[in-house]
Amino acid sequence: MSAILDADLRDANLNGVSLRGADLRGANLNAARLSNDTFKADASDFNHWGDNRFRGRDYQGAVSYYDRAITIDSRNVEAYANRGLAKSELNDYQGAIADYNKAIEINANFAPAYNNRGIIRTLTQDYTGTLTDFDKAIGIDGSYAEAYSGKANIHRLQKNYSAAINEASTAIRLNPKLASASERAWCSTLCQ
Repeated sequence: MSAILDADLRDANLNGVSLRGADLRGANLNAARLSNDTFKADASDFNHWGDNRFRGRDYQGAVSYYDRAITIDSRNVEAYANRGLAKSELNDYQGAIADYNKAIEINANFAPAYNNRGIIRTLTQDYTGTLTDFDKAIGIDGSYAEAYSGKANIHRLQKNYSAAINEASTAIRLNPKLASASERAWCSTLCQ
């Protein structure tokens, strides 16, 4: 068996390369596709490679890697949550919600799954479900600034400006980098 442990294979041209028997655990790569050769890799490797594809905005490629991670480890919470993110970028909101539901089923204390499901529910205008998800994320992690920001957005959409201001203030206090995004959102509503 060939060992390619921890190799940096980003941007390597692997087209036509047989990886049969190679040990790719820990390798850093961003190939759009890997051959279906039998090679050694862990679920965390496929998850990492999916993250690389996601960052490169190849969401379908990311989904393929996350699928392989889940095939290896069907209880990999991060792979389900990450696949949900990729599916949401592909506008597959039902698929994304199904993945977040599975992540929550595996680990009911995984706050990012609730937060991200809340974001998808915002897009589908399920505001009651959205607020429930953001509240659950905050209940798990009281410093989850993005969940407070999400709640602020829902309250703004519902024209409950005092609640929106309170939630946005908390979000900005927890993560000052959210200030510019919140200011733009507020201005689009109030500065007209």
